[in-house]
Amino acid sequence: MNWSARYLGLPRSELHCWGLVCRVYQAELGIGLPHYDGSGASEEERAEVEALVRHEETGGVWEPIAGASEVRPFDVLVFRRGRSRSHIGLAVDPRHMLHMDGQAQIARLTDPSWKHRLKGVYRHVECAGADR
Repeated sequence: MNWSARYLGLPRSELHCWGLVCRVYQAELGIGLPHYDGSGASEEERAEVEALVRHEETGGVWEPIAGASEVRPFDVLVFRRGRSRSHIGLAVDPRHMLHMDGQAQIARLTDPSWKHRLKGVYRHVECAGADR
């Protein structure tokens, strides 16, 4: 069984997209990530998430990955939702992601509704040298 199957169906009321990433990183990799308590529903909260993404791009614990062809399991995928880069997914493999959309589910990265909105792929420094 793939690790992602353990998270399928978790309700949005329990976790937002970043909360899902935090839970998976802790349970599967033993890596604690800072929590963000916002729901990401309003434009103001989306702007806060984008500010967090910008902060990590400039010296956090995330290494940017050149392109979608280099995606590995557990890479964090950042998508534009509306005007902000505020939706986060987690790579299951180079073609699929785990994300929250009502509930935790798998989506194809090549799906037109996601492919054109992908704005960044990031790998945690603790995973950079690992072959996961």
